[in-house]
Amino acid sequence: MVKRLAAAFLGCLLVMDVGISVGWAEEPGGAQADRWSFTIAPYVYMSGLKGDVGTLPPAPSGKVDASFGDIIENVNLGFMGAGELRKGRVGILTDVFWTRVSGDFTTPRGLLFSGGTLESDSVMATVSGAFRIAQFEHGWRDLGGWLDLVGGVRGYYIGTELTLNPGSSGLFPQQNVSNSTGWVDGLGGLRGRVNIWKGLFANAITVAGGGGSNVVVDLLGGVGYAFTEHISVYGGYRYVKVDYQNKSGFVWDVEYKGPVFGAAFTF
Repeated sequence: MVKRLAAAFLGCLLVMDVGISVGWAEEPGGAQADRWSFTIAPYVYMSGLKGDVGTLPPAPSGKVDASFGDIIENVNLGFMGAGELRKGRVGILTDVFWTRVSGDFTTPRGLLFSGGTLESDSVMATVSGAFRIAQFEHGWRDLGGWLDLVGGVRGYYIGTELTLNPGSSGLFPQQNVSNSTGWVDGLGGLRGRVNIWKGLFANAITVAGGGGSNVVVDLLGGVGYAFTEHISVYGGYRYVKVDYQNKSGFVWDVEYKGPVFGAAFTF
């Protein structure tokens, strides 16, 4: 029960890709392409979580299958946002994600411990560079678009605290168990866009890597609409695979998949 609750809480982690949101804004054209532009992009990733999780070693890992509804019910505070600073072919991408989740749980019979509380803080930050390797002003069927090569680093932090209340037997006082883990991955891949018709566009992003993790894979595809060159909205579907384990027994071998929605504002 405790493992399942912990996994649902931590399921908000790792929901961002390198430049996942900032690639959806309308690109400045003409003379503006030689000027610095800045894009901010808030978004929501409605993902579930499935895999093996063990966040409080030496307790063993367990199987987890939590829906987006299971996760969001326990979120207290959170922030998801991305940004891009660009001039011409070169861009600098950032992603910041933070969430604090907590909740109560019960234990069977309540003999040794009569339930307790689980609280988790999760932070993820990504910094990467992007280089425009192709710009299609008039491509197939006169469609415009672009293709970027991206690469960077992503850092993670997970802090979990478990409080167990005394049970009816009185054998054990209140117990507090905590653990925190952080790691860094290198990431690289491609992102691209094709303008379809009068503001309607399609995007795709593929990023993979590792380092601290054994492997990380992020895949996203979707469509959006640009109202102007400064404002756009989008929706899509994303799959993420992360396989991380360390010597202390912390395990985060999970898959995320679900819809993503957001907006982008370029200045």
